[in-house]
Amino acid sequence: MGGDDAGANPVEFVLAALVGCLNVVIHTVAKEKGVEVPSPAPPSSRSSPAPETHSSTI
Repeated sequence: MGGDDAGANPVEFVLAALVGCLNVVIHTVAKEKGVEVPSPAPPSSRSSPAPETHSSTI
């Protein structure tokens, strides 16, 4: 048994679930109110570079 701790931790899973839920609720309410919610631009056309990822060793 081992691993390199590259997976998400439980808090990250809960936050991802919360964001997914909020996304559905926001789009559903916007649709009911007749408000158009624009989709984000694809990653290749964004003006700012993607955030850097790093790993720390303990």
